[in-house]
Amino acid sequence: MEQASALWEQGLRFAGRSGSGHQVAMDGVLEDGHGARPKELILVALTGCTGMDVAAIMQKMGKRLDRFEMTAEGDTAESHPKVFTAIRLSYRGTGDEGALPHFMRAAELSFTKYCPVAAMLKPVAQVSYAVYWNEQLVVTGPSA
Repeated sequence: MEQASALWEQGLRFAGRSGSGHQVAMDGVLEDGHGARPKELILVALTGCTGMDVAAIMQKMGKRLDRFEMTAEGDTAESHPKVFTAIRLSYRGTGDEGALPHFMRAAELSFTKYCPVAAMLKPVAQVSYAVYWNEQLVVTGPSA
């Protein structure tokens, strides 16, 4: 069983702690806050989850990445609860052209099969992805 906790500090500031003992600063204050807003952390979790999949898959295939960055953008519902209605992921890698097909496959596998955070979000938001290689858009994935 996985666990997490959040200890109130003051105002809207909380110290979150993961079950593995790592601390995350959270704050609901938009300007000059002392941490991430909780909903932002969902996007962070998504990029980390699918990014780790891609990195692991590339390592297993023996393919090197020079640089790899994940980004996520989320559209929010206008009324409460202001959930994400759409999320767009970007897999941005650089490296040798021979690694490109493997990078594309790794992104597809993570998005469609392995990333549990993506799997949890897909039933409630339109989640799509784009793969960039050496700064060029090479493929987009369907919304799910």
